[in-house]
Amino acid sequence: MVWIVLSLVVFAAVAWLNRSAGMWLLLASLPLYLVQFEILSIPTTLLEVFIYIAVLIFIIQNHRGLWARVVNTFKPIFWPVLLIIVGLTVGTIVSPDLRLSLGIFKGWFVDPLILYFLVANTIEWKKVEHYVLALLLSTVPMSSLALWQTIVGDFITVDGRASAWFVSANYLSMYVVPILFLGLAVVGSHNRSYKTTVLGVWVLGVAALYVSFSYGGWLALLGGLAVLFAVYFSRYWRVWIWAALVPVVAFVSQLGNERFMKMLDISERSSASVRLQVWQTGLLMAKEHWPTGIGLGQFRDQYLSYASRLFNPPWELAILHAHNLFLQFIINLGVVGLAGFVWLVVRFFSWFKHNPTLMSIALITAMSAILVHGLIDTTYWKNDLSALFWVIIALGVISTKRPATI
Repeated sequence: MVWIVLSLVVFAAVAWLNRSAGMWLLLASLPLYLVQFEILSIPTTLLEVFIYIAVLIFIIQNHRGLWARVVNTFKPIFWPVLLIIVGLTVGTIVSPDLRLSLGIFKGWFVDPLILYFLVANTIEWKKVEHYVLALLLSTVPMSSLALWQTIVGDFITVDGRASAWFVSANYLSMYVVPILFLGLAVVGSHNRSYKTTVLGVWVLGVAALYVSFSYGGWLALLGGLAVLFAVYFSRYWRVWIWAALVPVVAFVSQLGNERFMKMLDISERSSASVRLQVWQTGLLMAKEHWPTGIGLGQFRDQYLSYASRLFNPPWELAILHAHNLFLQFIINLGVVGLAGFVWLVVRFFSWFKHNPTLMSIALITAMSAILVHGLIDTTYWKNDLSALFWVIIALGVISTKRPATI
């Protein structure tokens, strides 16, 4: 506990003396949500307290005109966020576990929205690359650990896959891949050391992704690259030919892989067959509770009762999430919350429909990776993932104020 207090004191001092440096540390600290403790019997995380310290300091130092800042910051996304908050409120009301629901409301929405506000009001356009570098560096420890687990053969997942400190290898890929694409924003930097860092992080991250055998992560990487080619290389037909070969080669290279072939087998228990059951169960929940959802955080507790109505027996007796980003939103927040999320994503992409820039390409590909992976996993419903999502939204707002050049 002593080192936690020391970390909080150091962060508060840095944020007070230099708000930009504090934001840099905050973005580099997204994985620290795993450091959990209690304050006055209230559970919290190191990342969460960092966010509260940062916003408190911001309020103290910028109390004049604060309300105008809040209004201007949330104006571009006001209506989508309002729908999401309505869905969250309803989902909390219908949930039988108020403590759990409020924890989800706070940790996966309130805290990330505060982070969105801080990013949008702290980062200057001309210095965006410095903060993207912080996100890139946050992936280095986990990617390195995943590679080390592979070298020594010491895994913590039940299926023996490299996952760093996460209980699932998919959690590793869901965090790393979008940040790799954000690194494209640094490619145009005049700082050679920044470019070298991006290259090193990409090599390390892709290597960790490979040994994780997270096929959802691979799909996200290919999806992001496809968007990159469509936006940036659309005029170069030769590039498209080579790009089309990438997924083909990736697929063929795994045909002899026992794990990959088992994943595709839906006749027995496999990743694919389990997901098919989970999706059908989630659709049943959504069909019967589309106006309100089943309640925040209730999917795991209610999964078996719904799955048993469809399968005898289900492949899995307990599932944490619906393994689909959009399905999870309607299950938790109802149709209103889902509409707000879809509206927000559509608005995000609409900001970049004219004159694509290096920064906009980085943001578009990062968000595309989240959405593509979200087709088979829940790439939002986790502290670091929700925080990363809103950081990307905030960077999108910043980029619309002053476009860069490729």
